[in-house]
Amino acid sequence: MQHECDYEAEKATASAPSALKFIRWQRLYISCIELRGVPYLGTTDELPQRK
Repeated sequence: MQHECDYEAEKATASAPSALKFIRWQRLYISCIELRGVPYLGTTDELPQRK
């Protein structure tokens, strides 16, 4: 599913300006996996730092 959603997001953002490409790709990827029933919890760089 990850590869499929990555592929779909890449296709949809192929012609996007480079400044917006990642933001659009991320939104499409997250939407894709959530539509398939996988909740998006964020990435490891979005987690609070352990002290």
